[in-house]
Amino acid sequence: MSRNTKPNATSDPWETCLNDAKRYLAGDIEMWKDGVQNLLIFAGLFSGVVTAFSIESYHSLRADPAEKTVLLLRALLEVQYNATRPQPNIAPINFDPQIPITAAARRIGIYNFLSLTLSLIDVMIGILCLQWLREYGRIPDGMPGSRRDELAIYFMRYKGMEKWQVFTILTLLPLILLFSLLLFFAGIIELLLDIDAEDCASVASVFIGFATAFMLITTLLPTFQSFFSRSLSRRHVAQCPYKSPQARIAYRLVRALWRFGNYLASKWRRGSNLEHDAHKPSLGGTQSWSDFDWLLYNELKASQDVNLGWGLHWIGRRYMQSEGFAEAFYQCIRDATIHHNLWGILSERDPRRWEVMEKALSWRAVGADALQVEDKYKRDMTIFQTLAHMTERDQPSTACLDKRVKLFLKIKRLRPDGEVDCPVASSFDWENLISDETRQSVLEVLIKTLQQGRECNATHISAIDRIIALKRTPIAKLNSIQEALEGWKPKEISLQVDKMTLLNHIRTLTASTVRPHILGDT
Repeated sequence: MSRNTKPNATSDPWETCLNDAKRYLAGDIEMWKDGVQNLLIFAGLFSGVVTAFSIESYHSLRADPAEKTVLLLRALLEVQYNATRPQPNIAPINFDPQIPITAAARRIGIYNFLSLTLSLIDVMIGILCLQWLREYGRIPDGMPGSRRDELAIYFMRYKGMEKWQVFTILTLLPLILLFSLLLFFAGIIELLLDIDAEDCASVASVFIGFATAFMLITTLLPTFQSFFSRSLSRRHVAQCPYKSPQARIAYRLVRALWRFGNYLASKWRRGSNLEHDAHKPSLGGTQSWSDFDWLLYNELKASQDVNLGWGLHWIGRRYMQSEGFAEAFYQCIRDATIHHNLWGILSERDPRRWEVMEKALSWRAVGADALQVEDKYKRDMTIFQTLAHMTERDQPSTACLDKRVKLFLKIKRLRPDGEVDCPVASSFDWENLISDETRQSVLEVLIKTLQQGRECNATHISAIDRIIALKRTPIAKLNSIQEALEGWKPKEISLQVDKMTLLNHIRTLTASTVRPHILGDT
């Protein structure tokens, strides 16, 4: 299925979401596998080179029998010479003379053997990581359960890899090899200096210094750009492409130091919540890691750490702007059985929308069909807030815009005094993705909200402004909006500014609409 086509009405939305999750995992695993395999090839070749140097340094760290023989012969000659010409202070013969090992030889040995050890450790960890990645990407065929359960299992595996720092270990592999390479360079320079090849040592030091400086600069440049290019225009600053595992670690380290410095300066500290350890099921009775995944998923199915809602959120963050996936995502979150999971996501990732959602969950309707109205209201609010959280990231989004607008109208009709944002969209999107009938319905709902002095926020004012900017709103409705705005008393200064701006816009539109009629009459 193409990413830019809508799914069939008969297709399973969970199947669509699962396919996108598989595609994401396949690309992620392939990237890690290629990196580890290339690293293993280089580490193997590098270990062979270091081994040759390590053997030579080994000889310089142990006494040479030939040199011991020379020392003994020299001692015997001294004894013979002393027999003919006695010397009173001659030292006794040492039958086990020790040849002193120079400090340079010791350092060279440390550099070479540590470099070899680290490269072999890197190979060992790389092999383990390949095994973990293979189990991570294994398709859970033959397991009981539906497509939605399979999606949750994939997410459970992803969270396991994340929580147990497998991705961090994969990131550290090239760093270990780079450190091993630097140790080898240090050993080469020390060796050249030890054999009095100062010219060779100087030339090698220059090139090794250039290589090391290049690595350090390319490691730190992304961090410097992220911290210091914000004050510059983004149009004139090219994005630094030197993004590597070591650059990521450098960025995190600098950011941590930056935050710590801010903490010391402001004496302010943010609290943190301790995460509860997940219950670990027994491996007894499982035949493979796939069986274990299924057992773990069933035992943690109702938890807030591993559940279907988080699986949807995980894959939705990556593919929500795809029209086909957005449609499938909308159909999936209509399932009321995962709404508790969606509430947990909102409470953790979007506190502002969760605050509104909490008020909606505590609302009580009145009347004969109060329970039915409450259920519809809570369901629609859950779907609407989830879609808003997934699509609106401080800017307008076209994903599921028509559905979000219709949900907004349904919510306002079920509870006119309820607090809910209007979907954020540009005038172009209001014109091309939303029907004129729906746009006029939005204006009518917002006019009533203003007239009745109910909760109104910046998203409502923005929607009115962008809809009337299309110049298709009747003059009578413009007058109604103007009257409602003039009677509205916002408390926030920013809303007062928005109100005055919108009133000026309406007056301009009204004047431009009335003037042609006056000229035509004359």
